[in-house]
Amino acid sequence: MVIGRKHGKLTAIGEYDVDKWQRRRWLFKCDCGKTFIKIPSAVANGNTRSCGCYTGKFISKKRTIHGRSRSSEYQSWKAIKNRTLNKKALDYERYGGRGITLCKEWEAFENFYRDMGQRPKGKTIGRINNNKGYFKENCRWETIYQQANNRRDRKDSVYLTYMDQRLTVTQWAKKLGILPETMYYRKKHGWTDEMTLNISIRK
Repeated sequence: MVIGRKHGKLTAIGEYDVDKWQRRRWLFKCDCGKTFIKIPSAVANGNTRSCGCYTGKFISKKRTIHGRSRSSEYQSWKAIKNRTLNKKALDYERYGGRGITLCKEWEAFENFYRDMGQRPKGKTIGRINNNKGYFKENCRWETIYQQANNRRDRKDSVYLTYMDQRLTVTQWAKKLGILPETMYYRKKHGWTDEMTLNISIRK
């Protein structure tokens, strides 16, 4: 080890002491201004290239590359990435398992956020055509009613009629202020249109 010689971000200042294993330790000065003690061999072989500030900054930068890891947009992106790419995900079979893909560009959150922008309050990510995957032209921020109306197995094909008014189950649910799932449940269990709707309408 030579005094004044630089190794990575470290400059050798000189010998400092001997540790309990009788190894010589040197004092080094980092580019950040901090001085610290290290065994010369660890610096000379390149295993130690800074006082630790470089590694800390690198990790911090990696973790905050987009600064939105706790945002609702990030959570939406994380969910669609999981259901399309993770075979162990609970809902993978209904998405990735049936060919619903995530476009290559959206595998990076920054690109997803660039295309979709900030999530409006009360909306979640939805696909316009449920037989196609997740990509810019096929996605939008949707309300719960839009999503229910657009589901693959429900669509707008189920109608209920009451007092000469024919609407989809989801439209009725919105009109009556209840969840669409409640209406589907009743129809699935054999209720007539009148029974399904009369029990919910507030007169």
